[in-house]
Amino acid sequence: MIDQLSKQRALIAACLSTSIAAFGAVVISVPPVADGHVRSGAEKKSFGAETQMEVKTTLLGGTSEGYLMFPLPAHASFAETIMLRVFAKLDEPNVAKVVVRSVAATNWNEINLTWRTRPTHKETVAALTVAGVSGAWYEVDLTAYAKTQVGEGKAMLVLALAPGDDSRNSVLIEARESQSMGPALVFRRKLVAARISFCPATAATPEGYLPDRGHVFGTRGNGFAYGWSSDNTEFVRDRAENRYKKDKPSKTQDRRYDFLAYMDNEKMQAPVSWELSVPNGSYNVRLVAGDSTKYDSIFGISAEGVIVIDGIPDAQRRWFDSSVRVNVTDGRLTITGTQSSSNNKLSFIEVQESESLISQSK
Repeated sequence: MIDQLSKQRALIAACLSTSIAAFGAVVISVPPVADGHVRSGAEKKSFGAETQMEVKTTLLGGTSEGYLMFPLPAHASFAETIMLRVFAKLDEPNVAKVVVRSVAATNWNEINLTWRTRPTHKETVAALTVAGVSGAWYEVDLTAYAKTQVGEGKAMLVLALAPGDDSRNSVLIEARESQSMGPALVFRRKLVAARISFCPATAATPEGYLPDRGHVFGTRGNGFAYGWSSDNTEFVRDRAENRYKKDKPSKTQDRRYDFLAYMDNEKMQAPVSWELSVPNGSYNVRLVAGDSTKYDSIFGISAEGVIVIDGIPDAQRRWFDSSVRVNVTDGRLTITGTQSSSNNKLSFIEVQESESLISQSK
C-alpha cells in the first residue's frame, strides 16, 4: 500500500513541467494541482472547472477571490528565486491591484471550493497590478514566503488572490484548465557545483573547496548539506602532519592530496558512505582516492552504484583519479565502497550538474 509521502511525491512528479538549462541556469515551471475562484454572490456555487479565475469587488456581484494550490517539489530548497506567474487581463480598460495572501489549509479541491467552503487566507505576501484588457503575463516574487514553507516541511503552497483596492473592474486570470496559459510557480537556480575536500578540523581547506571534517550528514551552513552515514571524524587525516613524517610520505601535487578520509578499515565498526544533497538530475562526478604514506588499499568506490575508482595502489601509483556521469533520483548523490574493496581512502570530490541532462524530482 502506497503511503502518504509516496502519494505526494507521485503527485509532484506528475505536475512538474520540463526544466531547461541555459547559460548555467535552471528554470522549472510547476503548475497548480488545483485552482478556482469563489463569489460571495453565489455562496454555494463552484467555479473550479472554469478556464478563468475572477478577482473583483462589486456592489451587485459581490466579492470574487481566486485560490491556487501548488506542490513544493524536492528541488524547491535549491531555488534562488520562486515566482508566481499568471496570465491576466481586465474586464474593462484601467488598472487593478491583486494581493496574494497565504493560506494554510490544503483540504479543498476544485469541486468543493465555494464561497462558504473557501479556506481562510491570512497575511499578504505579495501584490501585482494588472493593466489593460488585452492580457499579459505577470510575475510576482514569492521567494521569501515559499522558502519559509519549504523550511517547515510543507508539501503544498496554497495562495489566495484577492482584490487589492476598491476598483470594481474584474481581473480575469487564466486557470490551469486553459493549459499553456495557466498559472505556474517558477523556480530558478544555478546549476549545482560543489568541490569537497576531506580534511581534518585542524587543517585549512584548499582554496576553492568546501571542507568535510567527517561529520554525519547534515546542513553545513555553506549552502550545501552533506556528510557521512555515521560519525567519521576519527578517520580523517592530514598526511602532512609531523606525526606522519616517519612514514616518509610521497611528495604531493598540492594540499588536496595530503588529505583523506577512510571509508573502511580494520578499526572501524563498519564501512561508511558519503552523501551530498542535490536536485534530481545528471551529474559529472570526479573522485580522487589515495594516500601519500601507504599503499595498503584495494580501492573500489562507486557513485550512485556506478564504479568510479577501481584499482590497487603501489609505490609508483599512489592515487587514483577518475570521473563518471551518474543520475540522481532520490535527492542525494551517494558515494559508497564496493564489496571487493578494503582500506578505501577518499581525498576529494568534485560534482558538477550536467547542463544537457536535467531530470525531475520523483
